[in-house]
Amino acid sequence: MKNVLFCCFFLFSINAYSQKIWEVKPGTSLSSVSEAIKKANAGDTIKIFEGTYTEGTIEVDKPLHLKGINFPRLDGNKKVE
Repeated sequence: MKNVLFCCFFLFSINAYSQKIWEVKPGTSLSSVSEAIKKANAGDTIKIFEGTYTEGTIEVDKPLHLKGINFPRLDGNKKVE
């Protein structure tokens, strides 16, 4: 029974530590919300920092954690959804 519990704990620990945090900021190498979503794996966190992000339709196609820092703005220029 101890071995089973240890294995479960070990597998949970590996999964928790394999999740990555992506930071989207204007003027940096990762300044697009859509690009961050494409690069991220399921379960990752994307922090979107203050700024205006002018992008088309943003499609989230996997389970992610999205967190806005200091009220980022997503602007579709009244052309997209």
